[in-house]
Amino acid sequence: MEEPLNSLLRHAPSKGLVLDAGCGQLTYTVLLKYFKPKLEIIPIDIVIPERLKNHKKHNFIAASIENMPFRKEIFDFIFCLSTLQLIKDDKNTLKEFYRILKRNGVLLFTVPTGKSIFRLLREIEIRCGIYRFPEFNVPHYHYYTTNSIKSLIKDLFYLVDLYGYYYNFFFRLYALLLSLIRKTLKRSSTKTRSTHNVSVSGLTVKKRRFGSFYKIKKIFCDLSYHYVVIVKKQK
Repeated sequence: MEEPLNSLLRHAPSKGLVLDAGCGQLTYTVLLKYFKPKLEIIPIDIVIPERLKNHKKHNFIAASIENMPFRKEIFDFIFCLSTLQLIKDDKNTLKEFYRILKRNGVLLFTVPTGKSIFRLLREIEIRCGIYRFPEFNVPHYHYYTTNSIKSLIKDLFYLVDLYGYYYNFFFRLYALLLSLIRKTLKRSSTKTRSTHNVSVSGLTVKKRRFGSFYKIKKIFCDLSYHYVVIVKKQK
């Protein structure tokens, strides 16, 4: 199963109150509800999703995740996918998550890595005008490393797991080259179909006794497309 859905299904509870923070077009709200129907999921975003017309049953809330209209300690699980990098004060947003999360509640979030080749490819695609995901073509305030993530969660959460996942690099590179050729020759529109695949890296970053092995795994994690971070609220 593709990431980050695989991680969501592994770490989300089977029942309880869940927040989809920065829900976008409700993609993961719908998927998680399908696989775990006993969950009560509240999606929140500053932009009202287009597909909300077809999913009116979802209790969507239009608000910023930097200042959410919830009382403290009500959510069992919060997930925030590819959103924190868009927020200037990401630490304050983590404090908001802490405020509304129950004791021993779990937060799962994904953020882009700072050293990944995918970051370079994305910037090339944007500059060449061939980036195929315009909804994600927004300024990023942050790119992350394992150390910056640990600093971000310090004094709020303790780390449960941290690992990377990948889009298939060769498919992405092939698509980039093909798009550049098409643009240069002016034979077709720069809007091309998405052909990227997702594969689970399985490279969990856990420090063990074998230091060299840990360093190798950490390198692969830092070079991945996104980090998946699972943290638990400190008491």
